[in-house]
This record gives sequence, C-alpha cells and structure tokens, in this order.
Amino acid sequence: MLGLPNMTGKEVNIVKYILSQLKNKEITVFEWGMGSSTIYFTNYLRSIGKNFRWFAIDNNREWFDKISDKVKNYNLQGINLYLREFVVFWEKTGGNFCIRGKNELDYINFPKTLPDKFDVLLIDGRFRRLCLEVAKEVVMDDGIIILHDAHRPHYQRGLSEFPCQTIISGSDFAPFQKLHNEMWLGSNYNNKIINNLKGRK
Repeated sequence: MLGLPNMTGKEVNIVKYILSQLKNKEITVFEWGMGSSTIYFTNYLRSIGKNFRWFAIDNNREWFDKISDKVKNYNLQGINLYLREFVVFWEKTGGNFCIRGKNELDYINFPKTLPDKFDVLLIDGRFRRLCLEVAKEVVMDDGIIILHDAHRPHYQRGLSEFPCQTIISGSDFAPFQKLHNEMWLGSNYNNKIINNLKGRK
C-alpha cells in the first residue's frame, strides 16, 4: 500500500547497499517475482544516478498488469516486464511442486533467453530453488544473487555450491514469527560486497 517492497526495512537496505556499490557503467538486474520492489529499487537506482536495465518476470497476469500500468503511468525507463502465466502450487492437483507446463519452464529459464549476463539476480517468486540453479549460470563473474526468504528450509538446498556466500538476518515482519526472516547472498567468485556484508547482525 505504501509502495514499499514486501521486505523488512533491513532487507530493503541490504538490497540498496548492494545496488549502490556496483561499479559497472550500466547495471543489469533480473528479478523473478515482480512487484513494488521493481518500482522501488529502480527509482532508487535513478536517485543515485545509476544507469541500469531491469528485467522482471511474473506468473500472475493481474499482478503483471498492475506493475505494467505503474511503469507506463510514471513513464519509467529501463524496465522490461515479462509474463509467463501458470497457477500457483496450491491450486495444482496431483503433486503440488512439480513442473507441469511450458510456461513454468519458460519462467524459470527466461534469463537464459536474454543476451547479457547480470550484475544482480533477485529471486523472490516461484520455483526459487530451480531459479537459483539458473542464476548460477547467468550471473556475471563478480555478480550477486539474492535469495529472499532464505530462512525457509526447502529453499536452502544447493546454496553450498557457491564459493562466496552469506546469510543475513532480515529481522521480523511481525511478533512471534516461528522463523526469523533471512536473506541469502551468493556469488560464483569471491565478491567484495558480500564479504563486506558478512557478519552483519
């Protein structure tokens, strides 16, 4: 409602810090799961004078249309939005998490169809474990992968494959949470930004 990403304030600041530290003349970002984060972080990049191309994909047409309208209404440049529609896992029958169609595969693999590799990949949508595998292939040598909600145990398989990584507590959305929010950061190579964030409480 406030136009803020669906993240804690601490998590928002972590992403902003990462974006602010990138040195490329044009920053490339891919986001699985578009939303207020798409608008908020691209506006932040503009506010600090960074040139960028932001790519985001979603599986929900209503959400895609909502974010597309915001991009058009505010005449935002440098944002590329894509839709691959499929039902969420709780609406499926016969195996909740299995991939059942072409659009699901297209959603997961979409960054491979784009010509460039990415400085940052933000995983905050469906099929996060599989998106993580794709991210490893399309991230730049010194790029960073961000996995939101990394405190969920079923997302953590495969994280150990990354030689440079850290998990940072993101604080809580609400009192009495069973699991504290965590954000995982990883890179294929030793990354100065991640190393600077290691050990943050």
